[in-house]
Amino acid sequence: TVAYQAYGRGLPMEEIIAANKWATAGLTPDLTFVLFVESKATAERSEAKKRDLDRIEQAGDDFFQRVREGYAAMVRESPGRLVRVNANKSIPEVHEFILRAMAARFGLGDDDDRISLNGKGGVR
Repeated sequence: TVAYQAYGRGLPMEEIIAANKWATAGLTPDLTFVLFVESKATAERSEAKKRDLDRIEQAGDDFFQRVREGYAAMVRESPGRLVRVNANKSIPEVHEFILRAMAARFGLGDDDDRISLNGKGGVR
C-alpha cells in the first residue's frame, strides 16, 4: 500500500502509514521479501498471461517506476526487515534465495526439518 499509494499515486505518506497501522492494528511482519524484476520482464510476463490488464496494471511505466523507487527506498529504510530479491532469476533460484534468507533470519540450519533447501520444499 505504501509503495503503490504513497510513492506511486503520490498520496500523503503519513495518511497511508496511519491507515496501514489502523488496518493491521499496528502489526508488521518480521520479514518481508520485495521481489524486483526488470520492467521488460514484467511486461513479457503480463503479456504471456493473455488477459485484460486491471486498473493498476494499466497505470503506465511512470507509475511503476515510482512504485519500484518506493520499494527500493523502503528496503533501504528497513534493511533488517525487508529483503530485496532479484526476481529476474529463475523461479528455483529465487525460491532458494528466499529459503536461505528465511533460514538465516530465523536461525534455521540446512539440517532443520522445518526447512528444505533442495528446491523441492519450503518452510514448514
